[in-house]
Amino acid sequence: MVFEKGQPPWNKGLTKETNEIMEIISEKVKGNQNWLGRNHTEETKQKMRDYSKEHPEHHFIKNQRPWNYKDGRSIFLSPARYGEDWPKIRWEVYQRDNFTCQECGLVMKDSKYPHHVHHKIPFLDGGSNELDNLITLCKSCHSKIEVRKKKVEV
Repeated sequence: MVFEKGQPPWNKGLTKETNEIMEIISEKVKGNQNWLGRNHTEETKQKMRDYSKEHPEHHFIKNQRPWNYKDGRSIFLSPARYGEDWPKIRWEVYQRDNFTCQECGLVMKDSKYPHHVHHKIPFLDGGSNELDNLITLCKSCHSKIEVRKKKVEV
């Protein structure tokens, strides 16, 4: 629950009667973890173990790299990761593409989010910041292309 400035706390105005009800409920809950849904039967636990063995791709294995790992380089250090002149290059790509997504045709002024500049050959895979390697994409199209590309890599 998020409180806004000036909003009364959740327990403001509790009466003695409602407070007693809360105490009764908390006493019943203490020591009984079933209400959390965390106690599984042995049969259910065995089914989960069997499923895990049959489908290792559906869970994270300890000490194994995630599918999108790229030799330790962070993909979250933008824009510095593309070089000091990245803002200038990005602006040139936007102007060249008329601030329009090259996949679906959405114009940036009609979009809720700013468009992305996409590397056709990923920068982390040796792609360059040359204008012919860059295109403008809306957030949605960029996500779809990135997911598609990463699934092919795996």
